[in-house]
Amino acid sequence: GIIMERISRGDACEGFLLDGFPRTLPQARALDNALQEASCVIDHALRIKVPDEEIIQRISGRRIDPVTNEIYHTLFSPPPPEIAERVIQRTDDNEDTLKKRLAKFHQDTGPILKFYAEKGLLKVVSGVGATKEVQQRIFEAIQISV
Repeated sequence: GIIMERISRGDACEGFLLDGFPRTLPQARALDNALQEASCVIDHALRIKVPDEEIIQRISGRRIDPVTNEIYHTLFSPPPPEIAERVIQRTDDNEDTLKKRLAKFHQDTGPILKFYAEKGLLKVVSGVGATKEVQQRIFEAIQISV
């Protein structure tokens, strides 16, 4: 796929970040093989851990302005009063759908986390708190100083 093709270029070994990939254990193994073929290594596999309840709150509160496509949140960044009536919730951002998606995520992610933990690459940080706090935890976990 696209990711494997990109990794095959020499400059990929200088550093890259993947977000949301791999999603399955076969993808993790394929990525590992592609990196070995390209003589690249993974330095870290990072899991930003957020409780399901908080994920549901974050996503189910999301609203979109259909006119501007601007994204708002009912609690964290509500829309201005003049457009509050027109913002909508995406159909798959409801609590029932999110619970199903999270169950699938946990089912698929467990083996991937074990795969990277066994290689000594897995770093887990809390994703709860202010953006700057989470950012600092990530930097500390992967040993980047800012």
